[in-house]
Amino acid sequence: MSKKLKHGRIKVVPFSNGLAIASLKCETDFLARSEKMLHALLAICGELSGDYDPAKAEHWTACLAEDSREQIERGKCLFIPYEDGYITNYYLHHDNRKLGVVTITDQGKDTDAQRL
Repeated sequence: MSKKLKHGRIKVVPFSNGLAIASLKCETDFLARSEKMLHALLAICGELSGDYDPAKAEHWTACLAEDSREQIERGKCLFIPYEDGYITNYYLHHDNRKLGVVTITDQGKDTDAQRL
């Protein structure tokens, strides 16, 4: 019986054409804080933005699962393109793991927000 996937990490990477946001869920806090988790998330963000190396993404995800012997699951992953006239910004909670908010504003008015 596998453990519950109650830990994980969120990564936001700004690109010239938008924001890539990826999250991975795992079993332990130890794995969530690891460098391998970070590299896997960066590879997924590259996939989302179109700046993607399939071998790199596959390598880091396989290493993460093999080395940790934990169950790993992709959480929400999305790409938000920049639009003319809009300001896009993001906030990750202090631990970079459980809460991320992206806001898109037009002339100072909130027009969209997504909680990950």
